[in-house]
Amino acid sequence: MALATKLPGESHEQAALRELREETGQTNVSLGPEIWQDVRGRRSGKGVACEVRQRYYVARVPAFDVDTSAFEDSERAAISGHRWWTAAGLAATSDVLRPAELPELPASLLMDGPPAQPITVDG
Repeated sequence: MALATKLPGESHEQAALRELREETGQTNVSLGPEIWQDVRGRRSGKGVACEVRQRYYVARVPAFDVDTSAFEDSERAAISGHRWWTAAGLAATSDVLRPAELPELPASLLMDGPPAQPITVDG
C-alpha cells in the first residue's frame, strides 16, 4: 500500500482502509493489528522539513484483481503495475523494497504471528 495521508478526523486505521479502497478497490476488508512502523524526518518537494510516520497493518484478503479506477493522476503516472509476492519471492528478489526488511519480515509474521507492539522498520 502506498503512503496514506490521514485526513482530519480520521483514525490511522480508517486512513489505511481508505487508501486500500482507493488503491486496490477492496472495500470489505477487516484490518488486523498494526505490526510495523517507521518514523523519520524528510524534506518535502519544496524543501520543508517534516516528520513522516508510516504504519503497517495486517489484512488478509482472497486473491483479487486490483481496481485502479480511483487512482489520482499522480498515482497513474507513478505506478506501472501490481504484483503479488510469496515470502520466498520476497526473500529472493534483488528489487529495492520498502520497508528495507520486507524480505525477512513476512516469514516471522507467518510463523510467530503479529508482534505484541509494532516493531520499528526502515521504511
